[in-house]
Amino acid sequence: MATKMDLEAFEKETQDMREAIRKIANRKRPQGVAAVTHDERLHFIPPRDDFEVLVPTLCELVEKTGVRLPKYEIAAMEQSLAVVEILQPLLDEIRRGIGSLEGAVQDTIDLHRSEAYRVFVKYYSALAGVANQEGDWQARYDELITLFKLGKRKPKTDEPQKPEGATPKNEDVEAPAAPLEKVG
Repeated sequence: MATKMDLEAFEKETQDMREAIRKIANRKRPQGVAAVTHDERLHFIPPRDDFEVLVPTLCELVEKTGVRLPKYEIAAMEQSLAVVEILQPLLDEIRRGIGSLEGAVQDTIDLHRSEAYRVFVKYYSALAGVANQEGDWQARYDELITLFKLGKRKPKTDEPQKPEGATPKNEDVEAPAAPLEKVG
């Protein structure tokens, strides 16, 4: 059950938090932090996991062999990896901090919606007990019933829902072409 709280103080605190998040989000990005478009992102090459451990060997071999690619510089690759090394801890902290906060806020929203709905259903049910009484509230109650019946719901199907990838019992077993005969 949700506890009583000072809603004004709670709203002020959440407004302050939203403003702090906005300030961080709108803050000038550090030089080197890119604002990549969706189209640019489509051209990213997904790197092999932990390819970075192979970079020193590659650099050594390039140096020994003298291989050069005019459009691609080893120094640019090394600088890109240095940027990754600097930014990864920042991203990890953002995910930890904001992700944790996001989960807590979502849980709190879910808790309070659940509690509000519990009270709503209790009163809705109680009103059903007095629904046959005459009064000027009857039309509003009928409207409430109509809205409650028509509310957003998961579509009903004739078949029970099964988890993704699950198969009903024996669905993956082929039936014999002819009845089995008793042997012996």
